[in-house]
Amino acid sequence: MERNKEPRLTFIDTHIAVWLCAEKRRSLPAKAVAAIEEGWLAISPMVALELDFLHEIGRIKVGSAGVLNALSGLPLHIDQTPFHAVAQAAGTQTWTRDPFDRLIVGQAIAAGGWLVTADERIRQQFPQAIWD
Repeated sequence: MERNKEPRLTFIDTHIAVWLCAEKRRSLPAKAVAAIEEGWLAISPMVALELDFLHEIGRIKVGSAGVLNALSGLPLHIDQTPFHAVAQAAGTQTWTRDPFDRLIVGQAIAAGGWLVTADERIRQQFPQAIWD
């Protein structure tokens, strides 16, 4: 009998949290859906901050509390990797000037996780990015 693999730590990017909140799971590619359904789901605290920022500038209707509340049915946690480790990993991501992307990818690196993202630039630069 084959031994079951441990679920992998799977982070979701900000836009994925928004899409899941809007119940757009069906529009995600099969590989992304499988990663979300089979992984040990996490978000970076930067995702929560970015959600609040997007709410403040009117790009989304609710902030982080509303999105996280809508996702409460998922086994999702906010990752607690120490910030100094996240910042150190983010500092190596010189391919972008977007602080949110740098810290979200840095969180996945520091925690040893994967990242579900539709962001093509992240997928080109981060081998543990999952999409299609």
